[in-house]
Amino acid sequence: MKVLFAIVSCHKNIARRQAIRDTWLPNMKEDYKFFLGKGNTELREDELQLDVPDEYEGLTAKVQAIFKWALDRNYDYICKIDDDVYIYPDKLIASDYSNHHYVGRLNKWKTPLHPKSFLSGFTYWISAYAARLVVDSPLDPLVTFEDRWVGGVLGRAGIEGYNDRLYKVMSLFPKHQWYSTIQQNYGALCQFEPDELRFVHDIATGKVIPPPPPTRAPRQVTVRNNPKLFRTRRR
Repeated sequence: MKVLFAIVSCHKNIARRQAIRDTWLPNMKEDYKFFLGKGNTELREDELQLDVPDEYEGLTAKVQAIFKWALDRNYDYICKIDDDVYIYPDKLIASDYSNHHYVGRLNKWKTPLHPKSFLSGFTYWISAYAARLVVDSPLDPLVTFEDRWVGGVLGRAGIEGYNDRLYKVMSLFPKHQWYSTIQQNYGALCQFEPDELRFVHDIATGKVIPPPPPTRAPRQVTVRNNPKLFRTRRR
């Protein structure tokens, strides 16, 4: 099976791409590329520029162009990844993505225009069959969020996203909880700045020791703020 890890980026995110190269990318055994839109910066060997807008507002066109690029080269599955994500390539490859057309972290966003649920855009798998549906669909000017648009296209074609618990949004947790979360069996963790991505890598590789959990100061209890301390005498 031919697999592509497609890392979606833009020209200004040089530091993010370098953080990925410095952390999880050396563990990659499959084909991968950083995909950028139109711009004037010099490209590195692992970067590819597509003839689409580079701004966030053009993300739907960029992802559609990525899927077309992959299909033209006969890839069977595409793992679409944002450039603020830490992944474990071996865990994602070992998952059961190939038993589904569309796999990731399930959201429950619904409108009359796109009635089916969609998968969070930070990381998801899509089969060649499903990617072809996306490539052949017109862009929707009313839906600028790429993950919602892809989910809507596939939902109308009868393909629902498969929820896999390997995918986690780390920005939902305070930083002191990252240690225990990272040590669990996740395959993709998201929303990190470059320095945070390196920090996560140090946790994942055992280079840093978890600090003790924060402790709360004991609450000062007074009669004024605790009515239970009052006693009413019955006459």
